[in-house]
Formats: sequence, structure tokens, C-alpha cells
Amino acid sequence: MGVNGPPGTGKTTMLRDLIAALVAERARRLAALPDPRQAFTGRQLRWKTGQYNRVVNVWRSDLAGFEVVVASANNGAVQNVTDEIPAAAAIAEFWREQAAAVDYFPAIAGALLAPEPEARTPSPGAAPSPPGAWALVAARLGNKANRGRFVNTFWYHTPDEQDEDAWSGLLSVLKTYEQTAPERPWSEAVADFRAAESRVEAIRAKRSDAYRAVEERAELDRELARLAAAVPAAAERVETARGRRDVAVRVERERTEEAERIAQERRLEAERVARRRRDAAERIAGERQAEAERIVSGRRANAERSVRSWEAELGRRWQARAAHQQSRPGWWEWLRTLGAANGRWSRQDKWLDTEVHAARRELDAAQAGLDAAQREVDTARRAVADAERDLAAVTRLLADGVPTPNVTHEPLLAARRELARADQEVTAAARALAAAESAGTPPEAGSPPSTTGLPGSQPPWASTIRTPPGGPIVSAASRPRCGRTRSGTPPAATCSSPPSRCTRRSCGTRPPSCAVTCRRLWTS
Repeated sequence: MGVNGPPGTGKTTMLRDLIAALVAERARRLAALPDPRQAFTGRQLRWKTGQYNRVVNVWRSDLAGFEVVVASANNGAVQNVTDEIPAAAAIAEFWREQAAAVDYFPAIAGALLAPEPEARTPSPGAAPSPPGAWALVAARLGNKANRGRFVNTFWYHTPDEQDEDAWSGLLSVLKTYEQTAPERPWSEAVADFRAAESRVEAIRAKRSDAYRAVEERAELDRELARLAAAVPAAAERVETARGRRDVAVRVERERTEEAERIAQERRLEAERVARRRRDAAERIAGERQAEAERIVSGRRANAERSVRSWEAELGRRWQARAAHQQSRPGWWEWLRTLGAANGRWSRQDKWLDTEVHAARRELDAAQAGLDAAQREVDTARRAVADAERDLAAVTRLLADGVPTPNVTHEPLLAARRELARADQEVTAAARALAAAESAGTPPEAGSPPSTTGLPGSQPPWASTIRTPPGGPIVSAASRPRCGRTRSGTPPAATCSSPPSRCTRRSCGTRPPSCAVTCRRLWTS
């Protein structure tokens, strides 16, 4: 990964954390081995350089890949990083004793930190002393000179027998390890590592919990400050919402009066229409009654007389034909007159039959006229009955009084919708104000508990941030500002009287614990 930044921005510190994480992860994977010999796959790599045969035992793949190469176009910056990381001065004083106990080849690391021989300028009479190192975790490489110096110092160095602080290169160290038994068994070392790892995890969890608690406390403090600062704005919103509601109430009242006027005008119009209907019904009833009487006394009477006349005429002609039928000539009369008498009788009989049929047709026509006249009479009488029923209904309506109709006045409906919205806005603004006032009330002295080591903990009074006080909402002007004095600081009085004796005057001189009770009593 690429790291870029000006001096003093934490680049080396970041690399230290990265190296520490790599070392710890490789240790976890080594600790998972039941035997350290299982770190090798059993396969060997062999090659020859000059007269030397090289043999390397191959590691398991999951134990490789933890190397770090720091490269840069600025050699000085890379050298500074490489020298700082293993230097003893990089360890804080509090940890130097534990770092020394690690004993991770500090002599070899110190020798690698020593400057080049030609760069050393010891003072006269002073023996050169290499800079202190705490662990062999980094070395300068790169050019051939650095690589050669690293190989000679790190691998092949042999101690001077006369030097009390003699140290050997890693080749000698490994050969010594190969010939001697380890100071402690592998299982014990793994157990110590697991115990240290558990302690680290416990410390990390505790610090994470503390960090979360501090962050939550800071968030609560910011929320309290925000809500306390929001009280004036919330009060202004309440007043603005109340003003809009007052306007909506006035408009709704005006629109209601308009709707009532419209309904009254429509009622008067309906009453006028009812009176006109009554007059029309009286006139129609009289006209239909007169018409029915004219039909009864005129056309129907004439039709009845005609029917009776033709009934009598039909009877007379029928009797004349019947009498003629009795006078039919006999055989001898027919023979005496040689049939002449019989011919005269037949002609007379046909004429009489024709007269009977004519009378019957006239009677049927007279009966049809009578039926038509009767239908006209019935129609006229039904019209009279309808007119009388309409007249009776209108008369009852006028006697009982014409009701005021329901008026759908769209401006009134719009005004009521606006009033409902204004009421909701006032309620929401009042609740927001109550929540802001409650959240902005500081806790009693010494009440905010410490949040260290308690994940997600918060003081009890912080719940007022998220939970507005219950009870009906009242206006800010009518609600006493319990728990605060005029200067905005919590009063120093004690809660000496029970909540049942809480009054508007005593409410403003009580501490916050009593003020909450006062506020709830007054708002309910």
C-alpha cells in the first residue's frame, strides 16, 4: 500500500502498528501448531553457489507472507523509518522493561543500527558504543553495501573472546539452539501466548466499551446542547403556529356564517317555492274538479242517454224481427201465391235484420263514448286526488316550517381542513417545545454518572431527549417554566412540600426533581 504525508503525520506510527499486527498474527498461526517442527513441509530446496551447497527447508505457506519491504525514492526517509522502528528509543519508558524481557536478538539489532565504520567519529579516548535496540524487527537493505553489511553482521558475525558483551550472528545462534534443549516446552510457551492474547482481547474490549460510552456521552451532551438551543426556536414555532391557528379559526367562523346565510336564503327560497306549490295545487285541484264535473254533467250524461236510447231502440227492433219471424208464410201460402208471399217475407226479414245490426252498432258506439267519458272522468278525478295530496303535503310543510337545508360550502370545507392542519401544527410545535424544555433542563448537581466501562450506558435524565413528557399539551405562555428561574439556572431550593401542594408560585422555586412533578401536574 502507498503511504504519503508530510513529516509528523504518523506514517512511522502506522507502520509500527502494521508490523505489530503482522507479528501477532504470525504468532497466532505458530501457536496453532502442536509441535514447532510442523512449521516445515518436509520439502527441501537445494542449489549450489560456487563451492557451497545450499539447503533450505520449506515453510508451510500459511506461515509465510508476513514480510514488509519499505521502499521510497527518498533513501533518507526509508533509513529513518528502518532505524526508528527497532530502536530502543521508540519504546515508551513505561514499556521498556517489558520490551527488554522480550530478548528478541537486541544485540544483533543494535549492531545493524550502528553507523557505517567510515561514518563513525568517536571522541578521543571514548570507546564506541552502538545505539540501543529492543528487537530485531527491521534492517537497512537496498544497495550492495547495505546488503553485504547486513549478511556479515546478521548471519556471520563471530564474537571477540576478549569482549564482555560479545554476541554472535544468527548462524551461530541457530547452531547453538540445534545442540541444546529449549529452556521451556512448546506447550508452555503456547499457553503463555494464549493467556497474553486473552488479556489483550479483554483490554481491547474494555477500551472499546469505554470509547463507545464516551462517544455516547458526547453525543448526549451535544443533543442536550442542541435541544437547549432549540427552545427559543420551538417557542417561536409555537407562537407562529398559534397565530396561523387563530387566523384559521377566524376564517372558519366567517365561512360558517357564510354557509349559514346561504342555508337561510335557500330555506326562504324553499318556503317561497312551497307557497307557490300550494297555490298551484289549490288551483289545479279546483280546475280538475270543475273539469270532472263538466265531464260528468256533459259528455258522460249525453253518452248515458245515447246508450239508453239505443238500448231501447235495439230492443224494439229485435222484438219487431222476432214478431216477423212468427209470421213466416206456410206451405199453402207459398203454393197459393206461387212463392210470392215467401219472397216478400224474406225481404222484410233481411231489412229487419239489417236494422237490428245497425242498432247494435250504434249501441256499441254509444257505449264506447260512455266508456271514454268515464275514463276522462277517472283521469280528472285522479288529477284532483294528486293535486289534493300535493296540497296537503305542502300545507303540512308550511305548517311545520321549512327546514334549513344542509349546505356544502366548499370554502367552509377548505377552512376546516386548514384549521385541522393548524391544530396539528400547534400540537406538534407545543410537544417539540415541551421536549426541548425538558431535555434542556440540567440534571441535579452530581447526577450525571460516569460512563467508563459501561457500554451503551447513559444517565437516567438523558431519556428526556428521546421521550417527550406525557400529558396534554398546553401553550408555552400558560405553562409554568418549572425547574428554572428567570436567569435560566436551576433553583437551589429543596423539595420540602409534597407534590400535591405544588402551585404555580412554588413550582418555579423548586429543584428540577420537583419541577418535573409540577410540570406534569400543571399540564394535566
